[in-house]
Amino acid sequence: MFSLTMSKTVYDLNERVYSLENELNISSPVSELHNQVTTLAKDNIISLFTKGVSADVISKQLGIEEASVQHTIDTYISEGI
Repeated sequence: MFSLTMSKTVYDLNERVYSLENELNISSPVSELHNQVTTLAKDNIISLFTKGVSADVISKQLGIEEASVQHTIDTYISEGI
């Protein structure tokens, strides 16, 4: 029961912080970091993609947001490499 109460409290606090950040037009540095993909990560994404691994599996394996993985794959395909 204590764990459930703590989880709810943390969730509520995160929602308040998110709401305040939006009101003050502050971007969260954590979300910005998730959207950045390093050169090494790009190489890993492309390597896994060319081996037939799906974007959602790559996302889980590398700990990168699926949207960022998909963007990297789309860029790779559009460059025709």
